[in-house]
Amino acid sequence: MGRALSKLCLYGTVLNSVDTIEESIRSVFRPDADIVITDGGSTDGTYERLLEISKDYNLRVYRAPGSSRGLGGSWR
Repeated sequence: MGRALSKLCLYGTVLNSVDTIEESIRSVFRPDADIVITDGGSTDGTYERLLEISKDYNLRVYRAPGSSRGLGGSWR
């Protein structure tokens, strides 16, 4: 018998991406997926925009100033 697949989780780290963040999330959004975004300390409103759209896209949003892909990934 086949093995059931577990739920999909997408992860990303962002920095100063307010103009493109929602379009990027929309391009990978699936209702059955969790999306985890770590903001690395944006100063252009990216973090605030993520909070605004978090319910629309089932986002988990974290803020970790100075984080890179590696450090942000440890927040999973």
